[in-house]
Amino acid sequence: MSLKGISEKIMNDGTTAIMVRFQYQSVTYPIKNFTSLFGCRTKTQAKNKLIEVKSLIAEGKNPFVNSSSTLNIIWENRVDYFTKDKKWNDKTIKVYVAFYDNYLRKPIGSKKIEKITYEELLKIKHSMSGSGPKLKNTIRKILSPIYVEYMKSGVVRENQAKKLDNETEETDKDIALRSSESALEILKKLYNAVEYLQTKNKSQKIEIHMFLYLMIFTAHRRGELIKLKKEHLVLEENKIIAPIELTKTKIKSHFPIPPVCLEYFKNIDDGLLFPTFSYKSIFEVFQRLVGISGISLYEGEHITPHDIRRLMTSVMVSKKCKIDSALADTCLSHKEKGTQKSYLKFSYEDISDAFSKYWDAIVLDDEEYDEKYNPTVEKKVGNTESLDNTDKLFKLADLFEKGLLTKDEFIEQKNLILK
Repeated sequence: MSLKGISEKIMNDGTTAIMVRFQYQSVTYPIKNFTSLFGCRTKTQAKNKLIEVKSLIAEGKNPFVNSSSTLNIIWENRVDYFTKDKKWNDKTIKVYVAFYDNYLRKPIGSKKIEKITYEELLKIKHSMSGSGPKLKNTIRKILSPIYVEYMKSGVVRENQAKKLDNETEETDKDIALRSSESALEILKKLYNAVEYLQTKNKSQKIEIHMFLYLMIFTAHRRGELIKLKKEHLVLEENKIIAPIELTKTKIKSHFPIPPVCLEYFKNIDDGLLFPTFSYKSIFEVFQRLVGISGISLYEGEHITPHDIRRLMTSVMVSKKCKIDSALADTCLSHKEKGTQKSYLKFSYEDISDAFSKYWDAIVLDDEEYDEKYNPTVEKKVGNTESLDNTDKLFKLADLFEKGLLTKDEFIEQKNLILK
């Protein structure tokens, strides 16, 4: 076969395309771009492809239909194939299908793969502005392999999904490089802002507020907290026991229930503690919380839910709380290593006490905190030399009501006053 009817053309973007005009079975076909249709880069490749094209025409098939189906059909076939072949596990399938249905099906699912533009993918990504980097990168993870497959068959020339920037979550950047405020100041502002956070669905307000309190006060991973169920609570001990199936480290984790969440948990009959709040919404909601909290951040910087873990550690080991760094690490449910794994074990009481100090550092003002954690009981009552017994007793009762004195300490001091 000669190269008659096959030519090269310089396109608007500067690339060279192989154009083919031919006649077959008494039909003259309009000029076709064999580069965009079939990936041909040379006239010889186009000549060979033309033989296949004529063969398909002889069979009554249309060789110029680039892809046989829409992205929705391609995706459903792909899910079916990878499910049957066990190449994707159940979790991957569940996550990918949910993502596709939520973000891709409606805007581009009815289009053929070769008709989807980079601008359309970028628009979808921009619509996810409140989502975390991991979720945004799922666009690439899902679509890029499909593009690779159809590039091999010549249906598309470029991988539009691969053009999207790969998002990274800068969880390793020191908080001090992102904000001029201390870890405790940031946590106090987050805590105080929760009650002012509005939700689109009013019925979700308490649920979302309680999740945020639990995340701030325990610093446990959001993916673990969102999966907690009523069965994981030991209410008589004010304790949460997260089973190994829920934890990233695959170790059972025991941690105390923050007082602010206790009543909410008691009123849950069964099932998930946060039944209508989804994992994918956490990042967006947290960013709104940061936005109304008044936290001072440097230009272009942000704080993520994962940062609460480093913030809690900073507060625990600070001069204010004076908690051992190994104990602070245990409170995060990190996997024990080396000497700590073999010899250093902390009791649940140690962990609970550490959390209590951390909570009080956030909730109490400096004077109240110092009064509660000053080891000298007499100093908690203050200088009472100039007070009569009635004033002393009132001050003592006030400290007891605020929880700054235990019952035994209260009785001891009362007896000293009344001697």
